[in-house]
Amino acid sequence: MTILVTGATGAVGRRLVGVLAAGGERVRAVSRKPESAGLPAGVEVAGADLGGGAAIGAELFDGVDRMFVFPFEQGVPELDAEVVEISPEEFRQDVGQFVPPEIIAMLLDYWSDTVAAPDPVRSGVRDLTGHSGRTLVQWARDHRSDFT
Repeated sequence: MTILVTGATGAVGRRLVGVLAAGGERVRAVSRKPESAGLPAGVEVAGADLGGGAAIGAELFDGVDRMFVFPFEQGVPELDAEVVEISPEEFRQDVGQFVPPEIIAMLLDYWSDTVAAPDPVRSGVRDLTGHSGRTLVQWARDHRSDFT
């Protein structure tokens, strides 16, 4: 079976895809720009924009038995799914049966570091984008229109 990862070229998604692929998992990575995804060999890269107006075909989900959705506050309408906030313990319980403990720890560590304090921004990125560091909550608010 296949693990679907949206946001696969983002900071968390890219790392998750790499760890899953290195562990021998079949991964289908969703990217708005599949031609420049630069993901590990063996990863199936599918072009899709979950926040865009274009319909997402059912083939994107063919053979998928697990999925990680990064970041998409409104869920995946095509699956009639909703994203809800859960505690770290609830996350461990929900995904512990099919996600290795080291992945769970990596995700919770990353998320906890970016909720209250901005992710470190290298000076080159700041120079290029003109943005200072933001918390995960600030980033999600700033990008809400990208995902709705």
